Amino acid sequence: MIIPAGLKKYSDQLRAGSEIFHSLGVVLKKNNLDTDVGNEGGYACNVKKTEKIFDLIMEAIKLAGYKAGKEIFLGLDAGASEFYDKKSKKYNLKLEQKKINAEKLINLYNSWLAKYPIISLEDPLAEDDFSGWQLLSKKIKKSNYTLPITHYTLLLVGDDLFTTNTERLKNGIEKNLANAVIVKPNQIGTLTETFNFIKLAKENNYKIVVSHRSGETNDDFIADLAVAVNADLVKFGAPSRGERVAKYNRLLAISNDPEFKN
Repeated sequence: MIIPAGLKKYSDQLRAGSEIFHSLGVVLKKNNLDTDVGNEGGYACNVKKTEKIFDLIMEAIKLAGYKAGKEIFLGLDAGASEFYDKKSKKYNLKLEQKKINAEKLINLYNSWLAKYPIISLEDPLAEDDFSGWQLLSKKIKKSNYTLPITHYTLLLVGDDLFTTNTERLKNGIEKNLANAVIVKPNQIGTLTETFNFIKLAKENNYKIVVSHRSGETNDDFIADLAVAVNADLVKFGAPSRGERVAKYNRLLAISNDPEFKN
C-alpha cells in the first residue's frame, strides 16, 4: 500500500493516491505485467518475488512526481494467517518457495524496512501466533521514517489479530502485541461494539485505522465514521472501483464543508 502521510491536505493525499495508482499501471505495462485489478481495486499482477512489488510501487511514485520517504510512504498488509501452517508453525512463502519460522519472517521484514520507506505492517504474523507477535515487538527494527501523524516510528497493525473485538484487543494489550488497530464495524456486528473497541484502543494509545472490507458496496458510511472517531488513517482500497471511490469522495465532501474544522 501507499500512505501519502507527508502531504497535509486530504485533497492532495487523494490526488497523489490516484496519480500514483495510474502511474503504477504504466509501470506494470512496461514490465509486461498484468493490470487486472482484484476485489479491493488494487492491481493483481504476477511477480516472481514479493520484494518486486515494492520496487514497482517505488518506480510509480517517482514517475508520478512524488518523493518516497518524504511525501509518500509504504505499508504492507501481509495477512499472514493465510500462509501460516499451524501444524509446523511455519510461514509458507510460495513465491520464495520456502517455509520459515516467525523469527526468520521478522528478519525478512527487517530487511525490507532497511530498504524501503515502510511505516506500517499489518498482520505481519498469524492471528493466533501470539509468541510470534511478542517476538516481533522485541526484534522488529523501527522504520527510518517517522509517520507525521503519530509518535510511533512504525505501526504494527492488528486486523485478523483483533477482528474489531474488545476481548481480543484486551489480550493484545496485555501481551504488548501491537500499537494500531483496524476497525471494521461489520466485522464485529454493531456500532456499540465498534465504539467500545475504539475507546479501548485509544485509552491504550493504539492508533485507529478505519477500514473497508473485501466485499464492499457503494455505502460510504465508514468515511463518516472515520471522521466521527478522529481516526488516524483510513484504508479504502485503490481508487479504481465505484465502491472504493465512493468512500474517498465522501471524505472529500466532508473536508470541503466550511463547517468542518478538523
